[in-house]
Amino acid sequence: MPEISCVDNQNVTADAANFYIVQKTEFDPTNYSDNCEIATVINDFNSSSTLENAQLPEGATTII
Repeated sequence: MPEISCVDNQNVTADAANFYIVQKTEFDPTNYSDNCEIATVINDFNSSSTLENAQLPEGATTII
């Protein structure tokens, strides 16, 4: 069974353009494992393995 560890819920402040720019790997999975090899982990926000430099809109954003 795959297991993915992520950071806890975070509150951040939007900029003047009403976006928050993700800094480096602050919201990326902290660990992942499986009983078979995991090639990569992709999020549903930008279809990438990282959220670095993603622009999150003002308001609640859920990323799975």
